Amino acid sequence: MPKVKRAKVGLREKLLAALGKRLMFRKERKINKLLITLSYREMVRMLIQLHGSLDAALKAIFELTEHAGDEFLMQWIESSSPILSKHVGDHALWIKSGYFAFTGDNVKDIRYVPPEKEGDPHRVIWQVEKCFLCAGMNEDKTLQIKPEDFGEFNWGIVPAGIFTKTINLINEYCGIEFTGTVRETKCLMRGDPCGEYTAEFYPKQKNEER
Repeated sequence: MPKVKRAKVGLREKLLAALGKRLMFRKERKINKLLITLSYREMVRMLIQLHGSLDAALKAIFELTEHAGDEFLMQWIESSSPILSKHVGDHALWIKSGYFAFTGDNVKDIRYVPPEKEGDPHRVIWQVEKCFLCAGMNEDKTLQIKPEDFGEFNWGIVPAGIFTKTINLINEYCGIEFTGTVRETKCLMRGDPCGEYTAEFYPKQKNEER
């Protein structure tokens, strides 16, 4: 049974999100970004040795992150219910707030893009100017990743997997009849000027056919 009846967020919810993301960031236990970055590099290194390529390693990480953390994420979703709604485009509000709440970094730009024609997905696209996962990679001579080493996935696969998991939990929580997937569509490690993530939402029936 959906637990959110709000059809769409309004000004009140947007103000709550702006305030709440700062309060949540202050309240949450912080994890050292350097520790995460170094741990991530070692995990990628190990998976490259195991699977034979960077692309296969990143795919394994994505599959891990998109199936992890239900209990923790549901606690966060329940605490964020005042800014959630049944409108798929309102995912943009919690994504912007949630990104800051857990990283302390601001989303550079975020926008909801409705379908242009029948069959197109709803999209939420956002950009980040810096990514702590790739910080210092240019100076790390022990794991040199080149743009041509990438395949389907980019370096910021952990946020992509976590956001994929979270948007689908929120869809279920709010009664939104869509399923979604997040991909990092621009990557600093590929030479792009910023990091960019794109969430695509298809009706559940349509997504099952795909």
